[in-house]
Amino acid sequence: MSDEGIYRAFEEKVRRAIEELAADVRRQASAEADTIRRGAAAEAAGMLAEAERRRNELLGEIQRLERQLATVSAGIQALLRGEINSDAGGGGAEATRAEPRPASAVPTAAPAPSAEAPAAAGAPPPPPPEPAREPPPPAVAAARPPALVLSPPSDAERTEISVAGTPSFARALELQRGIQRTAGVRHVQALQFEHGTLVLAVEHEPGIDLAEAVTGLPNVELVLVGAREGRLDLAFS
Repeated sequence: MSDEGIYRAFEEKVRRAIEELAADVRRQASAEADTIRRGAAAEAAGMLAEAERRRNELLGEIQRLERQLATVSAGIQALLRGEINSDAGGGGAEATRAEPRPASAVPTAAPAPSAEAPAAAGAPPPPPPEPAREPPPPAVAAARPPALVLSPPSDAERTEISVAGTPSFARALELQRGIQRTAGVRHVQALQFEHGTLVLAVEHEPGIDLAEAVTGLPNVELVLVGAREGRLDLAFS
């Protein structure tokens, strides 16, 4: 075989080897791409499942918070309605006790028959009229209006507390209940809760340091902003 034939045979072997090597590289690259594709698909499916699970958890948490908010709002409204009904009931009872009975309730004696009425012709003369009887004293006493019963004056003091930065209805209700449980406090009434500002009317015994008692409540971080006669201004820290 000539040198040219040997050279061409060698060139053909080299060409086939290169083609086989390229085919092997393409097969390996295709296999690696399939592996990466399957891994990416599995990872994407896992991330999607995790995102869906987290979404369901957040929806459940939002629904729970909405129910809690509705419960707290209903409790505050019921508390306010109870205070209004209590005030209205007390005023009605006082009005009932103070209302006197009308004067028409006093019994009067029946008018005596007239002695000057002419006798009928041929009829016997009428019997003499009976003397008028006085009404019994118990009836007259019963007609008198009842005496007005006045309750003894209260020695309680009234202070309005304004709390700014109240984060939620739940914290407002917790603060109101905490002040109600404070020693020396007799009654706490919610007057207003708007834009994070809670206003309470507190009836308490005279002499207690209400500012120190409120700022010292557990689980409530309050700071005193200002104080004047009958008014305390506080804020959540």
